[in-house]
Amino acid sequence: MSQPAAPVAAHPITDRVREAMAVSLRNCEELLPEADWLKKLARSEATGQPLRIKLGLDPTAPDLHLG
Repeated sequence: MSQPAAPVAAHPITDRVREAMAVSLRNCEELLPEADWLKKLARSEATGQPLRIKLGLDPTAPDLHLG
């Protein structure tokens, strides 16, 4: 029987991460799930690995969705 994965240590929420979060939320109506985005920003800052953001567009929709 397999063992459950050990919890991964959280990366620190630095001032740069807070600033990136503020920029992400600027003119943003809704960010779901916000806590996951914050974790990804912190991980990117800690590891130096850039984030990959995918853009999906529906030309008939009145708004844009980043995901």
